[in-house]
Formats: sequence, structure tokens, C-alpha cells
Amino acid sequence: NLRSRCKQLQIRQDFSEKLLEKFRETEFHLMKILAKRKKDGNKRRTLNKADLEALSGPDDTSEGLVNQKLEITPLKFLLEKLVKDIVSLSLLRSSHEAKAAEYNDLMRDIVSEMK
Repeated sequence: NLRSRCKQLQIRQDFSEKLLEKFRETEFHLMKILAKRKKDGNKRRTLNKADLEALSGPDDTSEGLVNQKLEITPLKFLLEKLVKDIVSLSLLRSSHEAKAAEYNDLMRDIVSEMK
């Protein structure tokens, strides 16, 4: 039993280290992008025809739709993150309420046993 717990802890520690390394890489990448944007004066990069087709498909290369897609992508990301955070918070809250109710029931049982 102790060996299995040690193994589980080692697996969790390895996973945590990998996740931390990935976080650092992502943070470094984002800092580079932010520095580049700051250096460029927050100008949007110019898109060539291949970029336009990649973003909008081969049929539609109008710049207005591409600009909309460029703006929607960060908004979509933020919205998905917001929904994910709200769901996570809701799950944590319901789990906490269930555990608090169980704790209260156990404490009542203990008190009734002691009387």
C-alpha cells in the first residue's frame, strides 16, 4: 500500500513538473509575442494572399471577413475560458456543499454517540 502511494506521488510529481515546464515555455512564448507587439507599436501584421486563404478558405479572401475572424478568435478563447472557469467553480461549489453536509451529519452522529 505504501509503495503504491509512493508510486502515485512520484507520478503526480512528474506530471506536475512537466506541466510547470510547459507553463514556463508558454509564458516565455507569450512574453516574446508581447515584446514584439510592443516593439511594432501594436500594429496588425499585413496578411498576404496565402494567409487570407488559410484564415477564410479558398473562396473568400475579403479583408473585412478576415479581420473579423482575427478579432473573433481571441474573443472565442476568452469566452471558452470563462465558461470553463464558471463550470469548474460550480463543480467545486457543489462538491464543497456535499462534503460540508456530510461533515455536519458526521459531527451530529458523533455528538449523539457521545450523549
